[in-house]
Amino acid sequence: MIHQIFKEKNIKLIYRYKRRETIIKLRASSKKVIAAMVTLCLALGLLFTDYGDIATKAEETGTAPHTLQNPIKDGRSGNVIWDCVWFGSYPQTEIVSEEDETQLAAMQKMNTDYKTRYETVSASAYQQIAGASYDSNSDATVDGVKYRRMKKGDATHSKINNSKYYQWTDSTSYHYFRYEPIKWRVLLVEGNDALLLADLGLDDRKYNESRLDITWENSTMRSWLNGYGASDNQQGGDYSSSNFLDSAFSSAEQAAIANSTVVNADNPRFGTTGGNDTIDKIFLLSIDEATKTEYGFLTDYSTYDKARMAKTSTYAKAAGCWTDTNTAYAGNAWWWLRSPGYNTDETADVYSDGFLIGNGYSVNNNDIAVRPALHLNLSSSLYFYAGNVGSGGTMYEEAPPSDATTTEAATTTEKVPTDAFGQSTTTEASTATQIPNNTESQRVTAPARVKKVKLKKAGSGKLKVSFKKVKKAKGYQIRYSTNKRFSRSKKIITRKNKYTIKKLKKGKTYYVKVRAYKLNGSKKVYGKWSAVKKCKVKK
Repeated sequence: MIHQIFKEKNIKLIYRYKRRETIIKLRASSKKVIAAMVTLCLALGLLFTDYGDIATKAEETGTAPHTLQNPIKDGRSGNVIWDCVWFGSYPQTEIVSEEDETQLAAMQKMNTDYKTRYETVSASAYQQIAGASYDSNSDATVDGVKYRRMKKGDATHSKINNSKYYQWTDSTSYHYFRYEPIKWRVLLVEGNDALLLADLGLDDRKYNESRLDITWENSTMRSWLNGYGASDNQQGGDYSSSNFLDSAFSSAEQAAIANSTVVNADNPRFGTTGGNDTIDKIFLLSIDEATKTEYGFLTDYSTYDKARMAKTSTYAKAAGCWTDTNTAYAGNAWWWLRSPGYNTDETADVYSDGFLIGNGYSVNNNDIAVRPALHLNLSSSLYFYAGNVGSGGTMYEEAPPSDATTTEAATTTEKVPTDAFGQSTTTEASTATQIPNNTESQRVTAPARVKKVKLKKAGSGKLKVSFKKVKKAKGYQIRYSTNKRFSRSKKIITRKNKYTIKKLKKGKTYYVKVRAYKLNGSKKVYGKWSAVKKCKVKK
């Protein structure tokens, strides 16, 4: 936001970048500053969008901007910010019994080493999950929540007593991972089409099961991602009944994914053949795509690009992904690209520090993460805005549309902790949050937006919140904070349209917003946040 203030022969130029809340003040003679202003405005118009306004809008309303934005780069810090969406679901967080001291100790150690995420449940709840009937893909649904089980022998790679890998405590016990919504970074928006890249590494797979001269077209990776049969890969593996596409997306969601022409260019440095172009729903990025400035990446291979750094889910770690334990890159992993490496039995990938390895690694390497990519039809109603992530810190995250049941008037402190590269570091054990299974039968229409929110001082350290009732709503969630961005806030669940918030800091200004919810079984389906209101608490 640029403001011009003219005072006699001097001009004071204030450029306020809201995301950082940094004010740069420049004073100069009128002639010189006018020329500088013209240059600056042109540069900003070419390089930036007023992302502060976009982020603020998302933070204040809890909803997506009308149009998803392409990646934005902060010219001062070099950090990149991506809009994100929730779409599909995949096993991610591990569920651990609160009475399993051995596994808890192992998880806590991994948490310390490289930020492994897990959640605890009661012994009885864990037994219910463990005792469920699992199908041939090792999936089962318990009380509407989908889980996948895995033991050490199921992992693509397992290595004991190496802190860079998941620590299996034995070879026979199953571990259980909850299906959760997949967060995707928006790399490019063109009309109703959005190119998406998984925010995390979601699994560990070999690019090809054996070390062969291979291209993307004939790899087992392509077949596994898309559910192709034995005739579609050189290895002869049949993935038609066990694959990423069917695990992650319902039939309706698959229909919203475009059949993309995947260009398989030769390696730009070594000339290694990339093979034929293909048409796929799911693919991996190429070297060219992982060096596109339009997507937020640096063009230089050998640069430690924060925008290319990525962590993995706990499920992917358990499946065998190597994880960096270096303090600067703790929790980061390698991830596959689809371009050939120096030879045709090698494939390019990205290292944990964002360095792009163009000469690649063996196609049957077994500890590199998979970050799927796809083109999503934005006219679909099956995705949800997820906020923003950045290479320099998560700006805002909007929760998936369904949350766990919360007791009447219970309050929780909310904060999304991040590391230096914008990745969530929330790893502490907590009561498991139930996320709905990826089925259309569980979809419930979200309630309308809450309107006419009013705040009134209700005595020392108190605020009375009132608002108009929403038709068919089962209750309401009130969120309040002394920070207008709600980066550190508290939430309250109530069934009434009036509530008095107590024990507030006297003399402080509080920001408040409200949303309604309906019940889908025991789970809540939330509507959009109301407009934000503010009020100063009485001393």
